[in-house]
Amino acid sequence: MEEKSFSGVVERVEPGSPLAAQSESSGIGPSLGSESFPKRDRLLRRFEYLRVQRNGWKQQTESLVVLVYPRRDKRCRLGIAVSKKVGESVFRNRIKRVIREVFRRNRQLFPTSSDIVIIPKKGRKKFTYRGLQGELAAFARRGKK
Repeated sequence: MEEKSFSGVVERVEPGSPLAAQSESSGIGPSLGSESFPKRDRLLRRFEYLRVQRNGWKQQTESLVVLVYPRRDKRCRLGIAVSKKVGESVFRNRIKRVIREVFRRNRQLFPTSSDIVIIPKKGRKKFTYRGLQGELAAFARRGKK
């Protein structure tokens, strides 16, 4: 038996019931796991960022610097470093949210078995989901050559 909470109300959902089938097919529940961004997929410590910056290879796009460092396991991890020179905190946080969303929804664009640090360049006034997705897709095409 599984408990679900929608807007603060907890419901018990029996396996095999119509509600359980509806929640699984509508994207609520187990099917969302593939687009999550758990801690194991993030660079969390300073030494991890430094290792990528010192030993990885660098590629630049129009508004991003992308650093990649190969790993031994099959996991791809993301780190985002946004300088205060890029803009105010609201703008910096928006950039980070958009980059995380692009990574989360388009993991196939990124090399497997690698740590990736993305650094936005200063001077760009607008960072949109589609714009960053296009830039990272171009990065992926160049990286596979």
